[in-house]
Amino acid sequence: MRMEHLAEDHIPDAIALAHEASVREQQHVPALAKLDVRDVLEHAVRDIVRHGIGIAAFEESKLVGYMSFIGPIDNFFGTSPGCFSPLHGSAATGPQRRRLFSLLFQHASELMTARDARVFAITTYAHVHDAATALSLNGFGIRNADAIREIATPLETVAVPDITYREILWTDAGRLLSLKNGLVKHLHRSPTYVAAEAFTPESFAMLYEERKSRFFIAQDGDTLIGYMEITDEGESYLTPDPGMLNICGAFLDERYRGRGIYGQLRGVVIDALREEGVRHLGVDFETMNPSALHFWTRYFDPYTYSLARRLDDLPES
Repeated sequence: MRMEHLAEDHIPDAIALAHEASVREQQHVPALAKLDVRDVLEHAVRDIVRHGIGIAAFEESKLVGYMSFIGPIDNFFGTSPGCFSPLHGSAATGPQRRRLFSLLFQHASELMTARDARVFAITTYAHVHDAATALSLNGFGIRNADAIREIATPLETVAVPDITYREILWTDAGRLLSLKNGLVKHLHRSPTYVAAEAFTPESFAMLYEERKSRFFIAQDGDTLIGYMEITDEGESYLTPDPGMLNICGAFLDERYRGRGIYGQLRGVVIDALREEGVRHLGVDFETMNPSALHFWTRYFDPYTYSLARRLDDLPES
């Protein structure tokens, strides 16, 4: 097997490998097959080959795998510089994909550590077990997942007395600051331990003014107790499909959990979006958060995992 720097003349074969990986995942998650994303995928592969730093693997003259990173990125998962390989940033084919992913990381990581990257994050398809296994054996751990659901069929929910649900404008989202920070505090706790910073009124305003998200809320009388944030774009190249929207924030006051309130809010959101012609709904969540993992995977099918590895302090060369 021959390794060389990933270059523009590898783009057509890299696109073919990325498409092959996409088709394999569609066999496990049928909702993906109904998204029109081939052009988006091709553009994404071209972009990361041209602007990323990567390695191509060849058997004789055939491209059998590639891995490319964006970076280094300052303060990546903390204070260290790091790099990221998105869903379209790596692919491999053939019967030895596990070994190939390991070799690709070995050679690509040398390029990135030479540029002082000390944190690595890689997104793979959830059912490409060769990739996830190879990366786990190389010291990676899963942190996040993307999941998807077709919303043609309503979810069965049970009405909760005295709880109401409605959509508010993004210009009114400042009212959700305490709930947004409730999510931050929840992610700080065991076993998630995500070091997110609390929002100030100013920083939260900057976020929702930039996103211009849609917010669906749950209320107990006049008290806001939960919300779900919906955006046009999510975390993977798949999400620009015009028939797909994405959940990018969700929280329910802990005092109200266990009563079916959030399940009903989820149903309200799905019903509203379906009436508008939306066909698919995506969500990304921390797999390290047991409540999120249980809640979302009951009705959504994971199709990606994002894995991360932080290097120990390296001696100066």
